[in-house]
Amino acid sequence: MYLYLIRHGETDWNVEKRMQGQIDINLNMNGVHQAKALGQKLKDEYDVKRLYSSPLTRAYMTGSIVGDILDLECEKRDELMEFNFGDWQGMTYDEIEKRYPRDWHNWKNCSHLVEISGGETLDQGYKRISEAIDEIVKSNDDNTAIITHGTSIEFYINYMMNTNIEEIKMERLIGKNTSIYKIYIDKKQNINRLEA
Repeated sequence: MYLYLIRHGETDWNVEKRMQGQIDINLNMNGVHQAKALGQKLKDEYDVKRLYSSPLTRAYMTGSIVGDILDLECEKRDELMEFNFGDWQGMTYDEIEKRYPRDWHNWKNCSHLVEISGGETLDQGYKRISEAIDEIVKSNDDNTAIITHGTSIEFYINYMMNTNIEEIKMERLIGKNTSIYKIYIDKKQNINRLEA
């Protein structure tokens, strides 16, 4: 089977480089256009049989637009929600760096050392998201698309590469909005290939 991990369409907060976390933000008009283009690309080039998304509006709206084009229902899964960035949510990256310079540096270089006030620990978010995606993968053999968030995708990629949690660096390696990460998983649930 192929697993397609896809980042949601653009929001105004993406443009402003503002930490969204679990704050529910809508797609902007560009994000709606991106979702339509994504749906058409998936229809033309991929054989998607199942579609899931985070319940946050930016992801679910992307998934619903894609689902309409693919004639698939987009199933919401709470566990696919973005990492809870607590007090950082709503702040721009520059504001976070100025207000929490040490934590911001650690988040990008040794993420397990950071405990964001009011948010999840790295371990909590990593387990929640990785287990949710694993459950979806193990529940069927159909090619599956999951519309989720940048941090969620980073977590799962680190998980499938067996990265020790102490070695995770949240460097924002994930691409632009509606980027597709194609993962081939064989019948023994082994991950054989990742393409971005």
